[in-house]
Amino acid sequence: MNIIIAFLLLNPFVFAFFNNKNEIQGNIGFGKVPEYINPILNNFSHQIDLITNEEHMKHIYISQLSTSLKNNFQSIKNDSFWYQLAENNHSRVLHIDGMEELYYSNPKFKNNNNMIGLYGSTNNLYLHRDCEFICTFPNVKVYRVLIGLSNNENMITNIPYANVSHKLQKYDYLFFDYSRTHHQVLKDNTLLDNNARKMIKIHFMIIDDSTSEFTELFLKTYFKTYNSIFRFWSNMGLEPETYFQFFFGLSNEFFYTSYISQVVSLLYLFSILHMYINYNIDFKANNMLKFITYPSLSIFTVYCSIVFLYWCRYKLYGIR
Repeated sequence: MNIIIAFLLLNPFVFAFFNNKNEIQGNIGFGKVPEYINPILNNFSHQIDLITNEEHMKHIYISQLSTSLKNNFQSIKNDSFWYQLAENNHSRVLHIDGMEELYYSNPKFKNNNNMIGLYGSTNNLYLHRDCEFICTFPNVKVYRVLIGLSNNENMITNIPYANVSHKLQKYDYLFFDYSRTHHQVLKDNTLLDNNARKMIKIHFMIIDDSTSEFTELFLKTYFKTYNSIFRFWSNMGLEPETYFQFFFGLSNEFFYTSYISQVVSLLYLFSILHMYINYNIDFKANNMLKFITYPSLSIFTVYCSIVFLYWCRYKLYGIR
C-alpha cells in the first residue's frame, strides 16, 4: 500500500484532492468520485428512495442493510481513490468499520436564523464539529466522507473557515476532518426545490506507520464508540413523543443555544448564594462537595421540569 501512496504523492493531480488545508480546522476536499464507482452507488438508490419527503431525517446504519449492500460499502471504502487522504508515504489509510450509514436529510425549518424546535437534529444545523469532546490525537486524522446519492438544490454544507458552501449532488464527494472542521447545514430559501439530501457516509483514519496495533485498535474503538453514543443521543430526540425522548431532544437543542452557558452559570451562582445565605454553608474546603453537588442537582431539577412542560404541551396540544 505504501508503494501506491508514494506513487499518488508524486502525481501532481493528487494535490488537488485537498481543496483547503488548515492545521486547526483540518483539511477538506470535494469533487466527483471516479465513474467506475457510480454503478456501485446506484445500488443504494432503491433503499434510500423508500424514504419519503415527509421524513425529516433518517439514518440507515450498515447493520440494517443486506449483505450485498454491506459488500458495496466495503468496495467503496477499499478503493485506492481514498489513499490520497494520506499526505505522505509514512502514513496509513484505514477505514473505521461500523460508522457507515445511508443518510437522508430534509430539515423542516424555513429560516436559517430561526431553527427552534428541531430537537435531535439541531446539532447538524448549527456550526459544529462532528466530534466535540476529546477527539484530537497527535499524528491522527479522521475524515468523514459524504457521497451524494441524489441531486440537491436547496441544502448546503457550509464550511466558513474555507469559505466553502457546497450543495452535494449525485456522485459528488465531500470530506472534512471529523474532529476539527466546524461546519453546518443551511437551507437555500430562494429555491422552491424540496428535494432532500441523500448520501452515504464513510470514515477513514490516517495514522503514522509507526503507530502500534494497540493504539490503532484503541483509536478505532474510541471513535466508533463516540459515534454510537452520539447517534443514540441524537436519534432518541429526533421526533420526540415520550418524556424520555423530549429529555434527549431538548438537551441537544439547548447545547447549541448561544446563551445557555450564561443561563446555567447564573443558576449555579444563585444556588450557591442561596446555600450560603439561607443555610449558612461557609466556603470551606470540607463544603466544596456540597457546592458542587447541590447546585448541579438544582439545575438538573429545573431542566427536568422544563422537559415535563414541553412533554405536557405535546400531549395536550400536539405541539413540539
